[in-house]
Amino acid sequence: MSNRNSEVMIAFKNRNKTLDFYQTPVYAIESLLKREKFKGSILDPCCGKGRISESLKKYNYKVKSFDINSKMLGYGFSKDFFTHKYKYDNIIMNPPYNICENFILHGLNIFKNKMAVLLRLNFLESIKRYNLFFRNNKPSIIYVFSKRLDMRSDSIKTFGGGISFAWFIWHKNKPNRDISLKFICD
Repeated sequence: MSNRNSEVMIAFKNRNKTLDFYQTPVYAIESLLKREKFKGSILDPCCGKGRISESLKKYNYKVKSFDINSKMLGYGFSKDFFTHKYKYDNIIMNPPYNICENFILHGLNIFKNKMAVLLRLNFLESIKRYNLFFRNNKPSIIYVFSKRLDMRSDSIKTFGGGISFAWFIWHKNKPNRDISLKFICD
């Protein structure tokens, strides 16, 4: 195994020690915003150090941001997403992968228009997820990154990570038909 692959695997093994915190690369957010427009307010419920929220504000979106981990918080305020019942027009998030199903299920109940979730591509796997999300609550679009994102918090590189990611987009008012699969190659 190469040194780079070893670093990535060690980082992912240790993720539970830090509430599964991985910063979203700005490139990933900008790639989403080139492809999807959002009308109304946006909630970033696991904002961490604020990369998603800051990028959204640069595009003049009205954003509300919070995170449960007050020690990691660099933006927004400390709050538990699962106790939050207020409905938002849109949600954009990079949830902790070890509990991403819970974030998505709660998000499905409180968004009005659109929800975009950055997830590892292997989220598509498993009967449990198929039954929860792909049978009746399927996303309308999945944007797959053709290059692997570097999710390490200290990284300034755009690519070079060891895991594949995609944006999963749910639209509240679109019929629950086939999922559109698109690729981000730029």
